[in-house]
Amino acid sequence: MMNLIKKFNQIQIIPGSLVVFDIDDTLIKFDGIDLKWWKNKVKKYMVMTRNEQLAEIMANNDLMKIMEKCEPELVDENIFDFINPPLLLYDFV
Repeated sequence: MMNLIKKFNQIQIIPGSLVVFDIDDTLIKFDGIDLKWWKNKVKKYMVMTRNEQLAEIMANNDLMKIMEKCEPELVDENIFDFINPPLLLYDFV
């Protein structure tokens, strides 16, 4: 059985266990950037290049430009209760 986790306080940590998750859309997010944004960018560049790998590289370049200019937001403010010792947001970017 699999449970959908929406907040970090829903995760039960067993001492000595390892919890692994990705950073984007799990720890941090950027306003307006989501899977739909990504798919639209790749689709746009696919039309231009007709090359999936190049389209993804170009979309990733757009994402990097946004990440360099914008401040990320925490997906869940409870992350600092979950992580011990606490990490600062700038450790992730």
